[in-house]
Amino acid sequence: MNQAPYAVCIGEALIDFLSIGRNPSGTPIFEQNPGGAPANVARNLARLGTRVAFVGAVGGDAFGQFLRDVLDADGVDTTSMVVVPGVPTTLAFIHLDPEGERSFSFVRSPGADTCLRPEDVPPGLVARAAVLHAGSLSLTHPASSRALHHAMDIAAAANVMISFDVNLRPLLWDDLARARREIATALTRCQLAKLSIEEVCFLLQDGNKLDAHNSGKSLLAEFPNIKLLAVTMGAEGSLVLARNPGESLREVRVPAKRMVAVDTTGAGDTYCAALLHRVLAAGGLEQVLASEATLREAANFSGNLASYSVMDRGAVTIHRR
Repeated sequence: MNQAPYAVCIGEALIDFLSIGRNPSGTPIFEQNPGGAPANVARNLARLGTRVAFVGAVGGDAFGQFLRDVLDADGVDTTSMVVVPGVPTTLAFIHLDPEGERSFSFVRSPGADTCLRPEDVPPGLVARAAVLHAGSLSLTHPASSRALHHAMDIAAAANVMISFDVNLRPLLWDDLARARREIATALTRCQLAKLSIEEVCFLLQDGNKLDAHNSGKSLLAEFPNIKLLAVTMGAEGSLVLARNPGESLREVRVPAKRMVAVDTTGAGDTYCAALLHRVLAAGGLEQVLASEATLREAANFSGNLASYSVMDRGAVTIHRR
């Protein structure tokens, strides 16, 4: 990766075991799929035509090899993936309700993704990137948290845009108050942030799920470094708030397309990848924020692609370009 622009996604790659029904004797059947939010974003970016590298850790097991093979097949640079001997690849079990909404169970005590260390982060790769993208699951454990902040240090020093997806998974935190503090610290370091409306309310503690506009504005007031805030609202669509110095706040709402939801897993990751793809294709965040038209185009593209993604099983449903 010696040409810009490209993206670096750092964090977890794991296995999603997706509930797909029951066998004739009534026993639940789970289908193995690649997962992990930053890995999903990397795969989606690659399928959209953006050059992307993944930095993360997997176990020295069949699951870890499967994840590397999947990322390689999509054209993601995996030279910075780390194999952790003796620690299994993290597993997530996803249960779907009749509307395709999810609930999660995890096997991660520890999982290999939590073992990523600061010395595993290649400084040159990050410093030459156009964007560093991460999520909150790396913050749940000391080693991976240090690795993520080290990557952010490198990106900040090199003026690389930092993108952060909160992707809150309460079951993976020993203390939700600590989760709120850790996530808030990470948000102070990014310029682009994506949250669900539930995550906005979690961080604000008094946010109003029914008022995404005011809740989003309140979040931006707490994090003045964020230039572009994307709030996803499931079947209600998404809201993008953006600001340029000296200008009033721009707001774009995108209604969700009415699709038959088979599986909502990874819809937020599809949204993130689509938004980052449009930002990089435009030449950077400033170019997307320069006019309401460019912002609206990026928001519509991201929201629509996320809507279509729920029609199939699995976290990555974008067809390769």
